[in-house]
This record gives sequence, structure tokens and C-alpha cells, in this order.
Amino acid sequence: MPDAVVDTTVLIALGHLDRLDLLPRLYDRVWVPNAVRREAMRDPQFYEVPRIQRAIDAALLRVMAQDAVGTDSRLSDLGAGEAAVIASASELGAVAVLDDWQGRRAARSLGLRVIGTVGLLIAGGRSGLITAALPLVQELRSAGFRIGTHELDAARAADESP
Repeated sequence: MPDAVVDTTVLIALGHLDRLDLLPRLYDRVWVPNAVRREAMRDPQFYEVPRIQRAIDAALLRVMAQDAVGTDSRLSDLGAGEAAVIASASELGAVAVLDDWQGRRAARSLGLRVIGTVGLLIAGGRSGLITAALPLVQELRSAGFRIGTHELDAARAADESP
């Protein structure tokens, strides 16, 4: 299994579902850039924050000692977290785990493998780590996460395939 570098939105979504455990079950090592850790932990009033901290404390998630610095111009319009994920994934030869469409596009343009929250849930279902992806995707959508019809359809199709 490859390593993965995870962005803020993915951490918050999996924290919301209390399924941060999927990441180390799908990847050898799961890295969190410092910029992402700061973004994810910024507002301690949200209940996902202690879940993310527990995952870090349990070494399910590894905070990077120093963020990679991307010099590619395709990273200049991205947020600090997305840019750090892409630069780190590029440096490590890891999968970039992010939901932001601009970040995903930039990562793909650099030749990186990319997956998002819904893709992780589908992979968890296919691996037998979760019973079904669709209910979790629907829960995220109901909670206000940006989940489009395409993602719902992909989760539904994955759950229905043998």
C-alpha cells in the first residue's frame, strides 16, 4: 500500500463520521502537513477536533515535522493546506487525499494519484472495512458537506456492485 498525505476537509469529514481509522487501514502511512493540522484544529468547538487529535495521538495520523514547499506555479492559487498536501505527496511519492477541486486538478496536473473522501469511503466498502459507502456519503451531505449527485451515484454504484 502506498503512503497518503491528507487535507483538512477529508480529516474533518472522516472525523465527523468517526471513521479516521479508515486511513491507516487503506494506506501504509498517513501524513498530515502542519498547515493542515493547524487548519483542522483551528476551531476547538467542533466535535471533530478531539477525534482528529486522538488519531494523531494514537499515531494513526503522522504530523509532518516540516511541510514540503511546492515551487510549482500551479500551487500558487491554492490554500496553504492544499499546497502543502500536493507538495508533500509529490516529494513522498504518496497519494494526495483532498476534496478541493482546484487542488485535485493541480495534483493531477503534476501526475499525482488523487482520491477524496467519497473515494475513500468507496475503497473502504470494497475492502470490507465498512458495510456500505452510500449511507456515510448521505450523512455527510445531510451535515452540509459538499457532496454532488455524481458522488452519490458513485457510492450507490459501488455499494451495488459485487
